[in-house]
Amino acid sequence: QALPGTPSARAGLSPGDEIVAVNNVPLAALAFEQLVPFLTEARQKEAHLIVRRPGSVRPLEFTLRPELMDAPTVERSFLLRPGIGYIRVSSFDPKTAMELQHAIDGLGGTSLRGLILDLRNNQGGVVQSALVAASLFLKPGQEILTARGRHVQTQAIDVPKEAQPYTFPL
Repeated sequence: QALPGTPSARAGLSPGDEIVAVNNVPLAALAFEQLVPFLTEARQKEAHLIVRRPGSVRPLEFTLRPELMDAPTVERSFLLRPGIGYIRVSSFDPKTAMELQHAIDGLGGTSLRGLILDLRNNQGGVVQSALVAASLFLKPGQEILTARGRHVQTQAIDVPKEAQPYTFPL
């Protein structure tokens, strides 16, 4: 599957495409132990792919160039039905809380009647960003996180008093 905004998506790769060869090396000829180092090396320079697409008689050819990616952590947002939103958050990076707020506002913001926030298989990430995201839904002054350590005093973090959370059911 090619994620939106990635080099593979821009090149035209689609879900279901089967990569047959990379830089004229057939992948079926490689043992599993050879495959990982080969693909790692191929990610560091321009790669020529030969792809088999379901329903296409001829193999397709794509050229991908490596680049730094800034993949959004708010992967999907849409209305399931009028007034009920769905948002998928894959991880927390410094921009996640802002992306989440923009996604909610794009779905209707305070006029939403409910929101499904999908955090399944979320990889975690920047704790501060997760705290800001949580404060979008929790009451001001409510405890979000308690951290304990062997050599550190217990620390509690609350939703900021000035927070203005959404009030729809989550």
